[in-house]
Amino acid sequence: MTKKKKWINALIFIGGLIVFLFYYFEDKIDTDVIEEKHEESAEKSTDSIFEVFEKEEFDNIETEQDSALMQ
Repeated sequence: MTKKKKWINALIFIGGLIVFLFYYFEDKIDTDVIEEKHEESAEKSTDSIFEVFEKEEFDNIETEQDSALMQ
C-alpha cells in the first residue's frame, strides 16, 4: 500500500469514528431526557396511588369467617 492510500484510509477511519461518537453521544443525551421523563411520571403515579389509599376508609370492612373456624 502506498503512503497516500494509508493516509486516505486513516482519514476515512477517523471520519467514521467522529460520526459514530457524534451519534452515540446524541443518542445518550436523548436517552437521559427520556429516563428523566419516566422517573417524573413514576413519581406522579406513586403519589396518585397513595392518595387513593389515603382517601379510602378501611375501618368499615367486614371480615367473613369460615364456619370451620367457628367450631
